[in-house]
Amino acid sequence: MKKKWLFIVILFAIILAFKGKEGVISVKAETRADWDYRLQKDGSYTIVGYYGREKRIVIPNEIDGKRVTSIGAPQTYNTSWNNATNITIPKGVTNIRDNAFVNCDKLTSITIPDSVTSIGDYAFKECTNLTSITIPNSVTSIGDYAFQECGKLSSITIPKGVTCIGERAFNGCSALTSITIPDSVTSIGDGAFYGCSNIKSITIPDSVTSIGGNAFKNTEWINNKKNENSFVIVNNIVIDGPSDLENVTIPEGVTSIGDYAFQECTNLTSITIPNSVTSIGDYAFQGCGDLTSVTISKGVANIGYGAFQECYKLTSIKIPSSVKSIGENAFDESKWLYNEQKKNSLVS
Repeated sequence: MKKKWLFIVILFAIILAFKGKEGVISVKAETRADWDYRLQKDGSYTIVGYYGREKRIVIPNEIDGKRVTSIGAPQTYNTSWNNATNITIPKGVTNIRDNAFVNCDKLTSITIPDSVTSIGDYAFKECTNLTSITIPNSVTSIGDYAFQECGKLSSITIPKGVTCIGERAFNGCSALTSITIPDSVTSIGDGAFYGCSNIKSITIPDSVTSIGGNAFKNTEWINNKKNENSFVIVNNIVIDGPSDLENVTIPEGVTSIGDYAFQECTNLTSITIPNSVTSIGDYAFQGCGDLTSVTISKGVANIGYGAFQECYKLTSIKIPSSVKSIGENAFDESKWLYNEQKKNSLVS
């Protein structure tokens, strides 16, 4: 009888010892040699590489009892993830850092837990065999070039927590056919979907107030939009202007002329900008070599970097007192700037 009670007591003690440990994949001293990792100031580890030979990799969430909270860039070729086909990131990781899985060209799938809040720059760049990925709702930012040239990526869900889509984040993801951007997003970076040639459908919510230059260039979606209307306007931002017109009047109600919107529209000779416009983006009219005159309204406050650069024939432009900032090289190589400098006017 005593033996029976002793067995019950030992069993109960074992249960208590493991209570709350469900899901913990802990690496002890004898197996930690498979991993390259760095101790952080908060006492947790960042894993920066894998020495093992497995192709299906489950990253541990503990090493010697210390939490793994982030995945960083491999420090050497020998610790890269180059042979991995499937990777599972454990719950508890909050940050996938810059370059973490760059150029993992054998990777076909990856599991990201809902503890991750950010995906860094270049994190999955050139993972050319990655076909789909689910980004959890916990993620609030997708870094620059994060999925650039993931040419087989045919499906991706951008979660409601994301506020910013980085520069060229999905550039060259030619297998994507549709994108829905949630209403948490306020900013889409330069070239974010540039070269996603098969995207036919894009849903952009009213929450988006900033769209970078060439964000949707060379997509089927923008080509269809240009066939419907010579101006492609999203949330009162001109993101692509007509390239075949000589005289252009920006529609009333537009608040911003986006970066590169009229770049190298070589037929353009004159442009009228209405009072509703408050900003002219970087390189907005750069390389419009036949542009001779520009009428800028009193509503414009900012003229971007290189906005009228290489507008060689530009001779007539009046800058209203409402303009508070003019970017560098805004009128560089224009005839107007040459004449103003000749008259010893100060043009910034």
